[in-house]
Amino acid sequence: DSAALVTFDHTVDIPHPAQAATPQARAALRHALPGIDAGGSTDLGSGWLTGCREISDDAPLAAVNGRDAASPRVRRALVLTDGQANVGITNPAELTGHAHQLRQRGIGTTTLGIGLDFDEALLSAMAEAGGGNFQYIARPDQLRAFFEQELNELLTITAIGLSLTITAPHGLRFDLVNAFPSHRQGKELTITLGDLPAGETLDLIFD
Repeated sequence: DSAALVTFDHTVDIPHPAQAATPQARAALRHALPGIDAGGSTDLGSGWLTGCREISDDAPLAAVNGRDAASPRVRRALVLTDGQANVGITNPAELTGHAHQLRQRGIGTTTLGIGLDFDEALLSAMAEAGGGNFQYIARPDQLRAFFEQELNELLTITAIGLSLTITAPHGLRFDLVNAFPSHRQGKELTITLGDLPAGETLDLIFD
């Protein structure tokens, strides 16, 4: 496993770059947390995309962990915010579009809205497009239970980067209603389902 920590207000900082989750790295990550203070505006897009870049380019980590950098792996960005996306990328459609594209590249997005001043519609749309989960957090003591649930789900992933290709019968055309990324080529529709935890049922709706 590997982990990175990115913080953002109107600027973005990386207190803990992506690195293998050794005992020493986990201790350094814990020590970095008390130095994080409330800031000004919320450049959610830059903070989130910076975190995604950290976990997308982990070839050095592969060498440490003794695996092929190109081998399939679960990659998930967890975005925590208590504010609106009011600096940098502020268009909800653009942010959701990035989540859609990242999901196609194998990077999922889970979002957490803390307090009462965040944009629930935006965070839930990003999580849906990103193949992750959205959670409202009213109090800090709820975070531990959420992280336990999220990480346990990631540990049960049985299919990474799953996709489904459907060929339409002659005389029939169909469109996917769900928010899963999809690509049509002729009579074939390929749907990017992403990472699938054990025991989960996916319902695909077509028109």
